[in-house]
Amino acid sequence: MAGGEAEAAGALPPWGVTEERRHLTVVFSDLVGSTDLASSMDPEDWHQVLAGYHRRVAEVVEGHGGFVSQFQGDGMVAFFGYPKTIGSAGREAVDAALALVAGVEALPSELPAELGVQVLQARVGVHSGEVVVSPIAAGGVGRLADIFGEVPNLAARLQAAGQPGDVLLSDATARLVSGYFVTEPLGALELKGIPRPVPTFRVLGPSTARGRLDTGPLTVFVPRPNEMAWLRAQWDSTARGPARLVLVVGEAGIGKSRLLAEFIAARSEDGGITALYCAHRDALSPLRPFEVAMGALPLTPDVAAQWLEARAERGPALVLVEDAHWADPSTLEAIEQVAHSDRPILVVLTARPEIEANMLVTVSRRLDLDRLSPDESLAMVLRFPGSERLTAEVQQGLRDRADGVPLFLEELTRGVLDGAASGDRAGIPLTLTEVITARLDRLGEAKRVAQMAAIVGRAFDPAVLADASGFERDQLDLLIQRLIDQAVVEPSEERDGRFWFRHALIHEAAYGSVLRSERKVAHAKVADVLIRHGVEAGQPEVVAFHLGAAGRPAEAVEMWHQAARAARQNSRFKEAASHEREILLLVPQLAQEHQEGTELGARSRLTLCLTAVDQGSPEVIVEGMRVQELARRADDRKALLRSFLVLLPWWQANAEYGSIDRALPEAFDLAQALGDEWAHQTLRQFAGAVRIWQGRPAEGLARLEESFAAAGLPLEASLLDQAKEAPPVVAIVLASNRIAAALGCWLTGRLSEAARLRDDTRRFAAAQAVPQARAVTAVTASIFAQLDGDRALVAELAAEALGAADGKTTRQWQQWAAVFGWWSSHAPEEPEIPGPFLRPYFLTLRADRPDVPSEQARVLLADALSLARASGERFCESETLRVAGQLAAQTGEMEAARVALDDAVTTAQAQGVPILELRALTDLVELADPSPPSRERLEARLGRLSGGLESYSVQRARAVLDAHT
Repeated sequence: MAGGEAEAAGALPPWGVTEERRHLTVVFSDLVGSTDLASSMDPEDWHQVLAGYHRRVAEVVEGHGGFVSQFQGDGMVAFFGYPKTIGSAGREAVDAALALVAGVEALPSELPAELGVQVLQARVGVHSGEVVVSPIAAGGVGRLADIFGEVPNLAARLQAAGQPGDVLLSDATARLVSGYFVTEPLGALELKGIPRPVPTFRVLGPSTARGRLDTGPLTVFVPRPNEMAWLRAQWDSTARGPARLVLVVGEAGIGKSRLLAEFIAARSEDGGITALYCAHRDALSPLRPFEVAMGALPLTPDVAAQWLEARAERGPALVLVEDAHWADPSTLEAIEQVAHSDRPILVVLTARPEIEANMLVTVSRRLDLDRLSPDESLAMVLRFPGSERLTAEVQQGLRDRADGVPLFLEELTRGVLDGAASGDRAGIPLTLTEVITARLDRLGEAKRVAQMAAIVGRAFDPAVLADASGFERDQLDLLIQRLIDQAVVEPSEERDGRFWFRHALIHEAAYGSVLRSERKVAHAKVADVLIRHGVEAGQPEVVAFHLGAAGRPAEAVEMWHQAARAARQNSRFKEAASHEREILLLVPQLAQEHQEGTELGARSRLTLCLTAVDQGSPEVIVEGMRVQELARRADDRKALLRSFLVLLPWWQANAEYGSIDRALPEAFDLAQALGDEWAHQTLRQFAGAVRIWQGRPAEGLARLEESFAAAGLPLEASLLDQAKEAPPVVAIVLASNRIAAALGCWLTGRLSEAARLRDDTRRFAAAQAVPQARAVTAVTASIFAQLDGDRALVAELAAEALGAADGKTTRQWQQWAAVFGWWSSHAPEEPEIPGPFLRPYFLTLRADRPDVPSEQARVLLADALSLARASGERFCESETLRVAGQLAAQTGEMEAARVALDDAVTTAQAQGVPILELRALTDLVELADPSPPSRERLEARLGRLSGGLESYSVQRARAVLDAHT
């Protein structure tokens, strides 16, 4: 650790203005034909023309909030988004480009006639992307010290590809301003000096969109009943007069405009609706929103106010003032006059929280619009067109990453659906970069605190931040308060003294704006501070992350290993798997002699975790085979044996019994050679359980009895007493094999013993508090409860399995539980059929529900028989034939019913499963053949069942015999 500390010490830049990464839109313009024009004119005359061009360009750029970085003769480079940041820099850049082209075309008429200039034309290229910018140079020259990245160069190349009067956009800028302009796609152009084709668009002109809601089809509105009721109450009060001025406040993207749009749509029949739009560039242009709305410039605020009051002559009027935080003082003066009118006018201002710093109007009511709840956010994702293509995990990831901000959620979802992003690890969408960057830039000197805090994490402790950054605590507290005031961070709900970034994307943007070299040094400082504070003992994964980002991979691997071990010990297998993946990402950074050994250990542990999470996951076989490759290369027989213990359940989950039969002998040999008795007993138990699923329950049960006895855990004794504190992985193995033994007992007719083992294993799994153990116990117990026909017990066990899941158990067990719950209830929606493990059984179970149409049931049963015989998974073959016999009897095909039920009896006898033989004989007597010989066979089978347990099947058999005596 000391070496890392020394490397990091003092390496951070001062906490003032510094270089940073940021998103920027660059406009490059060129005066067409300037070379010929310059050669034909006197130098003084040409200088006058060029100066006029420079003035015009500067006026246009600066009027749209841009910054002229430099003139290169007749070329001009302008930045939008730095150093002056606004939330619509891309749109302002394209607006400026169009105005620049028009302004240059009008310039000849403004130049002295004696210059003889008849035509001037410009062409413009616009590109948006990430750059590194330096601070503004000292001396106030008005230029940036430097800018790094391809953005200016690509903008220049776009300009060169255009025709006179063209404004060409890259695809990045086109996405950024989509809907605000009418564009023509030109295809992917080969641009000089650019190594890839660039999709390019020609701007034909502005669209009619006035705001984001006008730019494209809207997503389904997530109802906000309380907020909508508040607006209706304001409207109802206004209808009786006098005027009322209310304020709707919320951060960018929170849904202010959408809420008002939905409210207006509901009021459309009332008429009298006026919308005024304030813009950042018009903040110093008096009454500009009225000019646009009226079609003429009002001379005074009085005239503007009178125009609005006239809108209420025929009845109540609604006036919407969008983005009032950008309203000029004259516009607000006019609004204030209207608010004091005795006419029925409701004025609704929407604004961001910064309006509070310059509130120039008096509002009567205020509504603070908050984020969507997690449920509302997920509902919004699910209502998004195409969301059915997203997995549940991706949907939840989008919900969590957006943190309840509708705009963030919409753009994140659109990015994933359009293929531009891949989920919660994707970058910030282009459409959000400007909004978020502008928000960070408003922080002033507190921005650097936000950047360093972002390196600490989404949640940060001020003590750690102060120690790592070098800020004095008093100064830091003041700057954190500014972050709170600007809704960038908020105190932790746990009241533990920490703070949280309010939104994941704000955190990501602050983090991403720091140069990589600075990040590396800062991560090292944070790691060392956390170690000094003793954090690694309780949160090794946090320290591991910082060590990895600091370029100290060996130390990071050790911390990730500790974190994974702690997660496994607490049954958090998904979390443990993610920690092992972090180790694998660090392997290439390790010294070469440590790479393969580290990879082998991490992948071995990863496959174990993956199996606990989802036994049939395709990732298990990929990782498992890589483990075998590495283990054989290193002659690590212990790792090879462990890989078999993971791959065997995977092959079972995928019904690959041939692979199991080929692998078991080598696995047994390895366990014996290594003297690994636990592995040997586990393999014996697994082999026994497999025999049960293959329809050889007596053989399987005998193997299970032997292996449990050899391990000192005989079936006759309580597992709860013998293994009270088993580690989670061991608890899962013991529970799954013990409940398989219970199933074997039930199939072979040892009913009382089956019930005892079932209940004892359920108590053991509950006592271990391992969700996977509880779930596998409950769903396997559900199998013989279902085969027994006991719907009430199946419903109880299915609910137990789903309750145990708690988001941590395997998808396989959740699917099983869902099918059992459906079979034992009257729920109309059919769940997905699990598989491939036990798929024949679940096909049979589905066909067995009374409301399944007979033709569908026949197909299901035929598929079940075919699949069972092909895969060798035949434990329920007798049951499949029995259900087929039932179905034939229900449709009046009595001979087919008798044949199917006779086959069911014969199959059960051949497999040694007397309880299934009893069920088939019961149906034969009741449905197809109540003759004395059949009744005698049933009575004899009933008498030979041992155990004396009055199970559902036994009770039903007695009832059928009584009914036919």
